[in-house]
Amino acid sequence: MRPALCPPKSWIWKGLFAAAALTAVGYWSAAGANSVAATGNAGDQSDAHEPGAIAGVPAAGGHPSSGRESPNALADETSPYLLLHAHNPVNWYPWGREALEQARRHERPIFLSVGYSTCYWCHVMEREVFSDPEIAALMNRWFVNIKVDREERPDLDRIYMVATQLISGSGGG
Repeated sequence: MRPALCPPKSWIWKGLFAAAALTAVGYWSAAGANSVAATGNAGDQSDAHEPGAIAGVPAAGGHPSSGRESPNALADETSPYLLLHAHNPVNWYPWGREALEQARRHERPIFLSVGYSTCYWCHVMEREVFSDPEIAALMNRWFVNIKVDREERPDLDRIYMVATQLISGSGGG
């Protein structure tokens, strides 16, 4: 049995570290949110009694183990990749003005996850990390979580892939 919050593969932690490092890039780029076209909207459920909760953001998505019936803000998206994550306990936002405003308003860094529907490692992360209620609780408490489909937004993929390569020395899985 693995210890709490300790995924079985060291690559998961490397991926989370790289994603967390990108939060600094995403956090500072949120200052330019006014120039970004909005895509989608966030859920309007609230659990403001949760320590660290953001008003208007559910404490958990509609994942069966989360105890909530409704999905997160990705439920209204058309991308199969984003819809795959609509029922994660992570409070995912699609890239857009709403998510960037949440980060700015609540002074939280952005946890940015860029992937695509046929990516093997993206599906592994969805299963082993983003579906884990304990990991999701930490992500929801400390970050504004944004999910991007690289096939829909190759411009964002390019920007953050260059940042990942500069920070970590490599990119991808």
